[in-house]
Amino acid sequence: MSATDQAPNLENAHPLVSHKAMQEAIAHAAIPLPPRKKRAQAGDPADPPAGFILNERGGLVKVEEAERATILRDPESGRNLECIVRRRIKSRQGREYLLLLAMDTPIEVLLADHSSQTYKEISDEDVVKLLPHATFALAKRKLHLVQSGFCLTVRGAVSYTEDDIVELDKGSGNGETDAAAEGVEICRFRLEDNEYLLYTPFEPVLFVAYRDGPQEELQLAVDHEFEDRAVHTLLQEERRFQEMVDEEEAFEDVLMRRKGSR
Repeated sequence: MSATDQAPNLENAHPLVSHKAMQEAIAHAAIPLPPRKKRAQAGDPADPPAGFILNERGGLVKVEEAERATILRDPESGRNLECIVRRRIKSRQGREYLLLLAMDTPIEVLLADHSSQTYKEISDEDVVKLLPHATFALAKRKLHLVQSGFCLTVRGAVSYTEDDIVELDKGSGNGETDAAAEGVEICRFRLEDNEYLLYTPFEPVLFVAYRDGPQEELQLAVDHEFEDRAVHTLLQEERRFQEMVDEEEAFEDVLMRRKGSR
């Protein structure tokens, strides 16, 4: 696999392949975190992900497995999306918000337009027709296609090199170009005279869901739910934790280089 010479234009593409009735919800609820800073801000250490309890020095004390996984059901298709619970918080109104990460890898199928050297979104109906061919293309790479709730996902060890990273240019449609996002090419396949690309966003896609009581079913948060301060807190804590992890990894890399130079 290799990156294309020119950045694909995803002017009409959604972050994930989804059922049409849910595309607007996905556009609001699939949240890639903003770019991380090189160094974490000074202050109290960020809280760990849900289910992990640390001591004052940051050492692991306990893992609560029951708190670390959940199911998000797609009411349109009746299918489930298995998720890791990254964070949870209750709003002042008692509503519980969860920040979720899909256990499997979300993917999208795009059509290659060689005349313009771009990639185009295809309809859900066309995606359904392509599923057997996409499934076979992934199987050849020891991957399994799953028709999950809200999106298609891939199960298995997704590995890639720098050559598999592509810039996904999501143009505004009026001649202007937004900052390019990065994606990872999973595989390509041909059908008749067309070539298709299966890719996943480079940065993990996070979903925000909520429920109003312990017995209530999780629902995907959309529109006005994102104005709740609790949602902002979820995202800020996740960002702070990632910044802290980045700083720790950079520090460990420096130590390893010093040891190697001795």
